[in-house]
Amino acid sequence: MSHVISPQFPMSEHDAISLLENLDRENAYLVPKIPGAWGRVAVWRLTNNLVVKSRSSRPSHDIFTMGLVASETTIPVPRVQQCLRWKNSWWLIMDYVEGVDLKDEWPSLTSDERKEVAETLSSYVQQLRNVKLSNPSIPGPIDGTGASLPCAISCCRDPLGPFDSCSKMSSWFSKRFNWFINRPHNTLFGKPSSTELGLSDCIDWDWNTLYLTHGDISLSNARRDKDGKIWLLDWVIF
Repeated sequence: MSHVISPQFPMSEHDAISLLENLDRENAYLVPKIPGAWGRVAVWRLTNNLVVKSRSSRPSHDIFTMGLVASETTIPVPRVQQCLRWKNSWWLIMDYVEGVDLKDEWPSLTSDERKEVAETLSSYVQQLRNVKLSNPSIPGPIDGTGASLPCAISCCRDPLGPFDSCSKMSSWFSKRFNWFINRPHNTLFGKPSSTELGLSDCIDWDWNTLYLTHGDISLSNARRDKDGKIWLLDWVIF
């Protein structure tokens, strides 16, 4: 039987609980959770150097992936200080990265500076693609066990996994895509556009190569620190 790898955290549970007991959840928000918005998790500033996220389930995938990226790449990622269950929730405590989000500085950047950002993020993607996975033939989140795991959030009624092969995941997406481009015009998405209809000629449903990915590399999830280094944030795995 496979077991989730339990890392050794720098912070003790006792110290973590002491910080959580003094957390002013009403006034310490960094990123408030938006009801109904996919992937948005509340983030609180715990101290000058720490932030904390609250989850309903243990974020094993997040912890393992961040540790893997930190050990196998040069991509700057926040260090996890502790993860514990307290008052019916799971709490993930991480280092706070002081800096400016790229989404805030982007309008003031020159063309050359924007190109430099794009090249940096592209190099991060390439590093992720070079990471050796324990079971590269199985899609989905990873927790170090090599097991087939479901995604925590699905964009439709059909469960998104677990898939034990690339072909099964491809079949799932093919089914959903066919519904999307042939959907009734009175759905929430409206009538399919010509661009959407043209996607069917661009998709290769026979892919069988998997890589480690962040899943949401955007200007909102990238932060430049005081030394100019760009960090990738929000490794919440769904």
